[in-house]
Amino acid sequence: MDTTLPSTRRRLAADEALHLQGMAGVSPHGHLAHLTTPVYLLHGEADNIIPSAETQWLEAELPPNTLKASLISPVLSHLDIDGKDPTAADQFRLVHFFALILHAVESR
Repeated sequence: MDTTLPSTRRRLAADEALHLQGMAGVSPHGHLAHLTTPVYLLHGEADNIIPSAETQWLEAELPPNTLKASLISPVLSHLDIDGKDPTAADQFRLVHFFALILHAVESR
């Protein structure tokens, strides 16, 4: 789909207008103010289905002190862990992210 074409942009705008109310209902915007649960966000940088910017927007919606860790990792894509030659540092950050979650669970 070429999103630079005017015809494609018109179709996308029409579809967005048609589903605007439904999209608002599933958006986290304005629905997380009372969240108290610790949150760990993990997203694949190579995700070709859901842009990693969605995770960054979600971070901004979380109440203060609920976000414990967030990682957008080149090690992960949407469906598998066969990314674009992640570095050892990338792999370490992913392991560290999971270690943070396990430590939080163990300390409860």
